[in-house]
Amino acid sequence: MPIRFLCLECAQLLSIGTRKAGTQIECPKCGAKQTVPGPEAVTATVTAPTDAQSDEDPLQIVVYDDAPVAVAARPKRSPRPAELLRAMVFPAARDAGGPREMILLPRHTLYVHAALFLVVAVVGFSAGYAIGRGSASLGRLAAEENAAGQRVLVEGKLVYDPGTGHLDPDADSVVILLPEANAPKKKISTPDLRPADPAPPSSFEGVRRIKDLGGVYLRADAAGTFSTVLPDGGKYYVLLISQKTRRPPDSAVETIDLDDLGRYFVHPGYLIGQQKYRWTLEDFVDRVKTTHNFGRDQE
Repeated sequence: MPIRFLCLECAQLLSIGTRKAGTQIECPKCGAKQTVPGPEAVTATVTAPTDAQSDEDPLQIVVYDDAPVAVAARPKRSPRPAELLRAMVFPAARDAGGPREMILLPRHTLYVHAALFLVVAVVGFSAGYAIGRGSASLGRLAAEENAAGQRVLVEGKLVYDPGTGHLDPDADSVVILLPEANAPKKKISTPDLRPADPAPPSSFEGVRRIKDLGGVYLRADAAGTFSTVLPDGGKYYVLLISQKTRRPPDSAVETIDLDDLGRYFVHPGYLIGQQKYRWTLEDFVDRVKTTHNFGRDQE
């Protein structure tokens, strides 16, 4: 009775003489080297016909004593079921009371799975390291950005007291914000920047030079409100000049204010004129909302 068994590499059904049990052979189909099992290690499922075979359609078997032979079926027959891969039981496992059945996998499959596991582990570690580095870089950039300053929204409303019992908007009043740290090398001329002048376009030289310093020039709207975004936070001089109210005739611009304004403008006194004003140094670090009341005219 020949020994019939499955190739451990390609699952081809092989047949060889019983005297070759325990010897090394090569599969005639795939060339894989393996040991011929003993007759007692091969179950009946190897020789039993499958669903795709009948008693009238047996396997074609050729038996040699010295070399294994692949057992061929008819060319039209479908491949054997996967259950044939579980057809071998090792005597050692059976004698030791181990499992009666075990699944055999080709060695190269285990190698491939181990390599894939290693690749996944390396990729996962690399991705985690890159994400951690990226988060640290973003945190460092954010800290540097905060240290250098950030854009700040400034909103406000300017009003005055017309003597009617309620406050009215001080429309078309002037709002100028100038960074304390940036004074122009050449002072800015003041014509067309006063509240009495028509609102200058953004291309006007004085407005453009204020913007080049990192400052802002704008007018309050009909409701007396204004809104602007400073390119950087920090300390700014804020100049508010009323359109609707004037100082008393004997009231002059403060000397200290003229000195500070003189760092930026050629004739700061001409810029303010006889209008009421407010000149302060503010520290803008976050969104700012403010309201200023110029009071009654000439009071």
